[in-house]
Parts: sequence; C-alpha cells; structure tokens
Amino acid sequence: MPNSGYLFAGLYLVFVRTYIGKRKSLNGIFMSMRWNGFLFGILGIFLWGIPLNVSAQDARVDSLLDLIKIAKEDSIRIRHYLEISSHLQYEKPATAREFLQIAKKLSEKSRYTPQEVQLFLRLGQLEGQFGQHEGALTYLKKAIHLAQEFRDTLSMGIGHYRLAQVYIMRDQLAKAMETLIESEKCFRELDSLSWLADVRSSMGQIYYKQSYFHAAKQHLEAAILLHQQNNNAHGIARSQQNLGVICKNEKEYEEAVSYYKKALIYFEEKKLLKEQVYILNNLGSLELQRERPQAALSFLEDALVLGKGLEANSIKSMVLVNMGEAFHKLGKFSQAIPFFEQAFAMADSLKLDQLKLIISQGMATTFDSLDKDASALIWLKKAFVLQDSITQRKQIDELGRLQQNYEMQQQAEENIRLKKEKELQQFRNITITLGLVFVSLIALVLFFEYRKKNRLNGLLASHQASIHQQNEQLQIQNDRLEALDKEKNMMMGMLAHDIRDPLAQIEGLSGILLDQNQLSKQQNNFVRLIKNTARTLTQMSQRLLDLEALNEGKLSLHLEALNFGEIVDESIAAYASKSQQKNILLKRCKYEPECWVKADAQAVRQVLDNLISNALKFSPSHTEVNICLEVKEKAIRLIVSDQGPGIPEEEMPLLFQKFHVLSNQPTAGEKSTGLGLALVKKYVEAMDGQIRCESQPGKGSTFLVSLPKASTIFV
Repeated sequence: MPNSGYLFAGLYLVFVRTYIGKRKSLNGIFMSMRWNGFLFGILGIFLWGIPLNVSAQDARVDSLLDLIKIAKEDSIRIRHYLEISSHLQYEKPATAREFLQIAKKLSEKSRYTPQEVQLFLRLGQLEGQFGQHEGALTYLKKAIHLAQEFRDTLSMGIGHYRLAQVYIMRDQLAKAMETLIESEKCFRELDSLSWLADVRSSMGQIYYKQSYFHAAKQHLEAAILLHQQNNNAHGIARSQQNLGVICKNEKEYEEAVSYYKKALIYFEEKKLLKEQVYILNNLGSLELQRERPQAALSFLEDALVLGKGLEANSIKSMVLVNMGEAFHKLGKFSQAIPFFEQAFAMADSLKLDQLKLIISQGMATTFDSLDKDASALIWLKKAFVLQDSITQRKQIDELGRLQQNYEMQQQAEENIRLKKEKELQQFRNITITLGLVFVSLIALVLFFEYRKKNRLNGLLASHQASIHQQNEQLQIQNDRLEALDKEKNMMMGMLAHDIRDPLAQIEGLSGILLDQNQLSKQQNNFVRLIKNTARTLTQMSQRLLDLEALNEGKLSLHLEALNFGEIVDESIAAYASKSQQKNILLKRCKYEPECWVKADAQAVRQVLDNLISNALKFSPSHTEVNICLEVKEKAIRLIVSDQGPGIPEEEMPLLFQKFHVLSNQPTAGEKSTGLGLALVKKYVEAMDGQIRCESQPGKGSTFLVSLPKASTIFV
C-alpha cells in the first residue's frame, strides 16, 4: 500500500535539487543535506506509515458497503456481501467469514434462490480454512443439494470438489476420492479445463498422503498440462508448489527448490502474500532438512516479514516453529524460545493440537540444552498430554466412525424393511377391499358368480405367492444383518488380537534399551514413555478381547470355592503403594475372616483391580477409599466407596457400556479406556452375580458387587 515514504522521497529530491541550484560549493551542498536530512529524518519518524491513499481492494470494499446501506432488497445486499467476501477471503478470511454470516441471516428470511448456492459454497470453503470441518460439510452438502435443485452443474462440481478438500483434511481419503470423481463428472460435462486440473491436483494430494509419490507426481504433471492448455498461470504455480513438496519429501532437494522458485516468481508478480509465505516457509524447512540453518533463516525471516499483514493462521505458526528450530540448530537456544512461544500461542488459538505437540517437543529439547530441567520437564509433560489426547481422539473417532457406519447401514436396512411392510399392509388392505367388492357383486349379480369366483381365487393365489416371496426377502435381510454384526465383532477381535504381539515387542525392546543404561536422560524419558504406552495399549487390547469373548460366551470361567476375604486383602496390598503416592487412605473394614464364594479367581481379581484402581484414579489427595465385605443370606457383598467427585446423573445409564469415558477427569492425569467397568459387569454376571452403583455429584461413588455364597451352590 502506498504510504508517506513516497512523499518523503519526493520532498527529499526537491530539497536537494533546490540547494544544488542555489549553492555552487559541493561542501555547502553536503553540509546542507546533512543538517536538513537530520530534520527530515525526525519528521519521518512521526509521519512514517500515514497512508496517503487506500488500496484499490479497500476502496472497492468501502464502495460495496455504501451500496449495501442504500439497497432496498435483501437479494442485492447478499450479492454485495458475497463480492466483499471474495475480495477479503485470502488476506482477511476472518472478516470475510463475518460478512458471509450476515448474508446467511439475510438469506434465511426468504426462499432459497440460485444466489444462496454461492453463499453456501463460500461459507463451506471458509469454515474448512478455519478447521471447522463439521460446519464446512453441512454448508457444502446444502450447496450441492440446492445446485441439484436448480440444475447448476458448475456449482455441483465446485461443491463436490470443496467437499473432497474437507474429507482430505479429515484424512477420509476414500470418501475424498469418491467425491472428486463426482466433481470430475460435472467438469467433464462442462469441458472446464481449469477445474479438471484442480481435481487432478487434489487426486495427487490424496496419493501423496498415502505415500504413493510416483502416482501423486503423475497427477500433478497432468494438472500442469491442463492449466497450460487453459493459459492458467495461477494453477500452474500452485501445481509447481505441490510438486516441490513431494520432491522435498523424497529428498530431491534441487528439483524441489526449482519448483518452489518457479511458483514464487508468479506469486510475487501477483502480490499473493499468503502463497509467498507458504513457499518461503517450505524453502526454509527444506534448508533445515539439509542441515543448513543459516540458509533457512534467510528464507524464514522474509516469510515472517511478509506474513505480518496476514491474520493468524497455520502457515504463520509453522514459520515461527521453523525459526525456533533454525536458532536451535545454530546453538542460539535463548533466541529460539520466543519463536516457539509465539508459535504455541498461535497454534493454541487455532486449536492445532498436532502443531502444539511439535512445539512442545521443541521447547523441551531447547530448555534441556540450556540445562533448565524444570522448564524442560514442564514442556515434556505438555507433549505427553497432547500425544495422549491426539492418540485417544484418533482411536475414539475411528471407533465412532465404524459404529456410525454400522448404525447407518442398520437404519437403512430397517427403513427398507418398514417401507416393504407398509407397502405389504397397503396391498393387504387393497386386497381385502377388492374381496369385499367381489363378494358384494357376487351377492347382487348371480350370473357372474362362477367366473368372478375363479378370478378371485387366482388373484388371491398370486397375492399369497407375492407375500411368500417378500417374507423370504425379509429373512435374507435379517440373515445379512446378523452376518454384518458378526463380521464387526470379528474385525474388532482380530484388530485387538493382531496388535498384541507388536506391542509386546515394543515393550520388550524398550525395556532392553532402559536396562542397558546407554541413553541420555531425555532419551530414557522418551523410551520409558514408549514402554508405558505399549503396555497401556496391550492392556486395552486384552480387555477388548476378554469383553468380546464374554459377549460371545467363548471365555470359560473356572468356578470354585474361594475365600473372598483373602483375595480382597491381596488386592488392597497391591494398591498400597499407589494410594500412598496420591496421599489417599485405603481402608479395609472389619469383616469375617472366611467369606466363601463360588467364583473364578482370576475374574474376581479383575473385578477388584478395576474397582479399586478407579476409586484411586478419581479420588483427590487426603481422602479415603473404603473396602468392605458384608455377609448376606445367600450372597457375599463387596462394597468399594470413595470420596471423589461422584458420577453425574445423566451418565449413570451409560456407566457399564463399552468405551464410555466419564466427564470427570482423573485427579493425577491417569488414562481411561472406557472398557474397565463394562468388563467388570460381564465378569460379575458370568459368575451369577450382580453389580450396581450409587453416586451423588460431589459426594463420591459406591460400587456394590454381590457374588453367591459357596454353600448355596454346593449340594
């Protein structure tokens, strides 16, 4: 944007020219320039940055806002808001988003028109930029629906294309490819070379994410050819930029630099700041990868200067991260820290957990290099928490996605069944009505009795055959649903079973590394984290296998007479150390020395371990966990009570279901898989026992387990 710097340059030239004309002595000229230059510099300090005029873009936005004020129809206002957002969507996306929300509220007052298709397309695109994937999917699906209604093939293609971009960001690559194929059909119908090229670029991105680099290159090169046919220099530059990313990952550095610089020339000509920052950051990252931090700083500093005019985004945060890494590699650890801190704050505001994890690890390493162990430990803990959160969220999302797909399939099958039942009922009603009509006609017209009777019999036989056929189809559908349910259970069991051996190897190898005592303190911490994580996943998979085996009746329990009191004492002793670490008093109530139950020893220990560990996990320091046994007429009751936060009333019905994680968090950051209580319930019921929970928010929780006495079972 032009500013007062241009004014000062002009004034300075006039000033010099004036003095050259008046003074013949060179010494006089230089003296005059020196003193007046000093005054000129002081004036510049106060006036520098005052705009002499606004950019053409800002002027156009102001003009459109003036038109909105005098517009009498909402449709005109919406059109102007759409144009404003197109001007601002790259350099000021947050502002563009605000204007689109205003346009959306205006559109809700009237019936949808073709204009709203563009509104929802733009909203979907911006929501995707801000990482709001669910909102983006909703807007884009609405846009596609409206485009189909108005037979707008181009908008349908654009909607599918942008929908695919959201699926790519969510790593739903199969869905993304299906959606891109739909968009390609639309663009081929319109013979739109530019959009077809963009589709090819996105397909290359999918193959890149799947590490099929050769296929990714082929699609990007095809995209460049299409852009060249259409004289689309912008599209060529974007494809060259993506090819640079692929070459960088394959360590073809010179080729990557060549692609980046070709794209950078175009973006500089068009003054596209965001794209320039992206490429400069990639060049800096490439130099870091080549262990050339000083060269990396040159690119990254330019990226930082250019990015000042942009709103906070993931690219700017990555530039800051790479700056921190460059200073770290140069051994300038203190200079690296402010860049990491700025990047973390920006990533936190954008909710980029994966980037926050990278920054936390970088900060931990930097503070460790400065021998600031306390600060390094703080950032290392942040990294561990983020890693666990990301891993758990991915697992929950994947399981949720599988469950959602299964439920959607079940719902679709149920809808088909209900529709057929409804059609069958309607058909029966029609049949009954026709039968009554025929009977009435037979009574009234005896002449046609015999012929109509034969016709009716034939019609009834046909109907019966149709009903029989539909019943067979319903049976086939029921069999298919049962097969799908078995397939789902088998797949989960196979997954849990197959990962146990690799996890055991990881845990064993980690133990060997720790035992050798040849690693640094930081490396020991990382290896210990790997070992603990492998053990947690092994336990989770074993619990999942046990749960599925209990559900299918494949896990056989060995019921025998057991002294319940002895097993309870063993479990209390096993958790004594953990209770002391958290300053929790683990109290054993007085009970009869011999409480005999008919149960499986391993199952009883599993039940006790889960209930006691949960009580300690959710109890704050300086509280009590009480464990009691009560002898009833036909059963022995185990009571485990704590003084924790309690369980919300709305979560009680879900307490013993698989993968249900309480909203209350463990008091010391312990992990929870959501399988423990489900497994406890299955074990108790398999031993002919009962379990229930009593809890009030803020007053702790009490779990009551009843198992049959040994004397009531032995005859």
